Amino acid sequence: MISTRTVSFLFVSTVLCCLSSVSSLNILVHSPAYAASHTNFMARLADTLSEAGHDVMLSWYNEIMILTCENFMRNKKVIADLKTRHFDVAIAEPFTICGLGLFEELNIKKTILVSSCAHYDFMLPHIGEPEDFSSVPTLSSKVGEEMSMTEKWENYRLVAETKASLAKLFDAETRIYREEFGKEVPDWKELMASASLYFTNSNPFIDYPRASIQKTVPVGGITVDLEKIKSEKLDEEWEEVLNRREKTMLISFGSNVPSAKMPAAWKYGPFPQMDPYARKLNYFQKTFLDIYITVFVGFLVCLISFIVLIRYVLSFTKLKKE
Repeated sequence: MISTRTVSFLFVSTVLCCLSSVSSLNILVHSPAYAASHTNFMARLADTLSEAGHDVMLSWYNEIMILTCENFMRNKKVIADLKTRHFDVAIAEPFTICGLGLFEELNIKKTILVSSCAHYDFMLPHIGEPEDFSSVPTLSSKVGEEMSMTEKWENYRLVAETKASLAKLFDAETRIYREEFGKEVPDWKELMASASLYFTNSNPFIDYPRASIQKTVPVGGITVDLEKIKSEKLDEEWEEVLNRREKTMLISFGSNVPSAKMPAAWKYGPFPQMDPYARKLNYFQKTFLDIYITVFVGFLVCLISFIVLIRYVLSFTKLKKE
């Protein structure tokens, strides 16, 4: 049986072979360090390309990117060093478009956009893919593919707000790299549209169906090494946690959002046997630790407050009569 990672590896290797007639490509992977999950995805992509025989340079430059895009573009030493390497292909995740401006300065004409998430909705109009807010949930949506009219409007609003916010950022970054490299460098919209390929961390078998174009390549699972996972064993602590109940679901939001800070309705509502801290729940806890308990407690507080108020009013009235 072919694993998801194997399929993703074949996808990446095949499309890159079509980019050039040479047997090995010199590839620059631009990856600012803003989240561990994104960096891990880009690093695994670089490893896969390297395993396929390509010469890959993963450009993190953590200390430079912390000082913002402007300081990065002013680092003439780094840029001069990159120019000497004569890269054939460049890869970047468009959370920032500084990398796209850099690729122009390095005269790299074959570029690949990468999404470490399922799909970046804000990119669709710039890469030529259709937008369908009525049946395709946005990346930050709380609903599925079946939406009411209100939910469709909310879905559209989330995308519109994301576009507006990122457009301001990208326009500012465009001004920065044009100041450094010249006004003839295209703006971010043109650079996105000119990308040769677009890799998404998506699995088409389980993702929401959507219209796509040929240059969008799903590589979901490329960071998962199933053989390594199957060969390793959990430590005793996790084995004990998983054996407490018949089924266990692990929810993680990556390095940006601590799972322990999930809303109470998410922790206790849909999954009555779950505990965010892996504590064993008895029958009473499993039955009553639900979102309804919030309503019940709220009603109880209101009722007690009302009774106390009535008693206070009656007592005050009685004292006044006396």
